[in-house]
Amino acid sequence: MKCDIVVVVNNVSSVTRLLDFVKMIYGFGVRNLVLTRVYGAAAQQGIGEAFKVALKYSSSLLVLPDVSDAINLLVPDKIIVLKRRGEASTDLMSAVEGAGKIMIIVDGSDQETRAPNSIAAYSTQFNVGGLAMLAIGLDKLMQCLNNS
Repeated sequence: MKCDIVVVVNNVSSVTRLLDFVKMIYGFGVRNLVLTRVYGAAAQQGIGEAFKVALKYSSSLLVLPDVSDAINLLVPDKIIVLKRRGEASTDLMSAVEGAGKIMIIVDGSDQETRAPNSIAAYSTQFNVGGLAMLAIGLDKLMQCLNNS
């Protein structure tokens, strides 16, 4: 499976939480990150720090007002919103099958994120937050990509 992955982290207000997402995403080798609805301290202090991390990993970082802006600008082939298993019926690995450009959206504050024409998918059977769901999902996805 060959694909281009774009991760969108939506709705973050904490600098620490923002940087945890950024470091984890780039640590998995994802090169395209979009931050949407960043507010509070994360908007004032965290974005600058996030750009430093992006430069360190030679990766791209976009900061946009809303998820729909990311979808309209990047035009992904598949849009996947990560959710808890009870809120989604599709496994992440099934959802990404056959896709070229995949946009994975996760809510940074563990609340509901919606996106038009998206697939709601889960990465684990456990009730964990957005950061853990994304880490588990990226681990599975990167293992699959590296083995194909």
